[in-house]
Amino acid sequence: MASRVWTAWMAALGLLSLSVVPAAQAVNPTHLTRLLATRRCERCRLNDAELTNAFLRQANLNGANLQRANLNGADLREAFLLGADLRGADLRNTNLEGANLMGAQLEGARLHEARVSDRTLMEPRWRLVRDLVTDGVGDRDLREADLRGANLDGVDLRGLDLTGANLQGATLEGAFLSGSRLTQANLADGNFFLADLRRTQIDQANLTDANLRATDVRQSNVQNSNLANANLGLAYLTHVNLSNSLLTNANLSRTEMVGADLSHSDLAGANLSLANLRQTTLAGANLTGTNLEGTELTGSDLSLADLQRSSLIGIRLQEADLIGINLSRRNLRGADFSRTNLSYADLSRTNLQGANLQGANLSNANLAGANLSEANLQGANLQWTNLQGADLREANLMETSLRFAHLDQANLSRVNLYNSAIEGISLSGTNLCEAIMPNGQIHPCR
Repeated sequence: MASRVWTAWMAALGLLSLSVVPAAQAVNPTHLTRLLATRRCERCRLNDAELTNAFLRQANLNGANLQRANLNGADLREAFLLGADLRGADLRNTNLEGANLMGAQLEGARLHEARVSDRTLMEPRWRLVRDLVTDGVGDRDLREADLRGANLDGVDLRGLDLTGANLQGATLEGAFLSGSRLTQANLADGNFFLADLRRTQIDQANLTDANLRATDVRQSNVQNSNLANANLGLAYLTHVNLSNSLLTNANLSRTEMVGADLSHSDLAGANLSLANLRQTTLAGANLTGTNLEGTELTGSDLSLADLQRSSLIGIRLQEADLIGINLSRRNLRGADFSRTNLSYADLSRTNLQGANLQGANLSNANLAGANLSEANLQGANLQWTNLQGADLREANLMETSLRFAHLDQANLSRVNLYNSAIEGISLSGTNLCEAIMPNGQIHPCR
């Protein structure tokens, strides 16, 4: 019945053609005075108007701009609000019995305790929103529910099944959604600031441009979801499953992501600066052009991840797994790769001057033409590593395994090779001037 009424009103009145005054302009004092005196103000500019407890019974406000207006406690019984713009308006405790709100825009409007009756004409989704924020969920089935633009701030939706629900543009600041199911839900442009989304199923969901700043998403399943351009700054994402998700240009700055799974996710252009990603899985992830400045990645798995054009200043990668990673021609001066697995990695022509590679595994890695001057490689594994033409001046290679490494044309002047294993190495054209050899003797200059 409600849907037939809605269709009839829209067709008969052509509400979409009603002229609405742009919201950028402030309330028109003349319009406000006219409304309070006559209760007639079609297409008036009343945005941000203060109308708390106003008597507006049977008022004609068709097509009026009432964006962000304060109508808390107002009497709007039997009022005409066809096509009115009430986005962000405060309609708490407002009496809307018998009012006509067909075609009205109520995105972001606060409808808690708004009084409606069977004679109140409004789009079904706005009646549902009013019921949810006033009476609670009850036994309502919210699967595939249409809640676009709904203001559900602080609402308790814990443990509910919202599979396939449309919450595009909805605001759920401080809402409680822990343990709920949002599989395949449309949450694009949604506002979840400070919401509780712990242990929630949000897989295959659309979260493009969503605001998840400071949101608690711990231990949730968000795999195969679209979070492009989403704001997750300062969010709690520990042990979250974001594998195979799209996070291009997302803001993840200063997030807590310890133990998260981001394997095979697309993070191109994302901001992960100063984020805590200890023991995080990023295997096969696309990190091209990503901001990783000051990011904590100790013990993380970045094997076969793509880090082209990413910013790595101050990155911490101790004990990380970087098997086969491509960091060719990058500036990693002073980076900390201690005890990191870089086997089969491409570090050719990379600047690693002064880097800490103590105990790192660089076996079969390509370091041709790399700058390793003053680097600390003590105890590192460099077996079968390509170091042709590399600059290792004054580097510390004590107790390093260089078995079958290629050091042709490399510069090892004043390098420390004490107690290192050098069986089978290739040293054609290598500069060993004043190098400390494995037996402790200093190599003469030629």
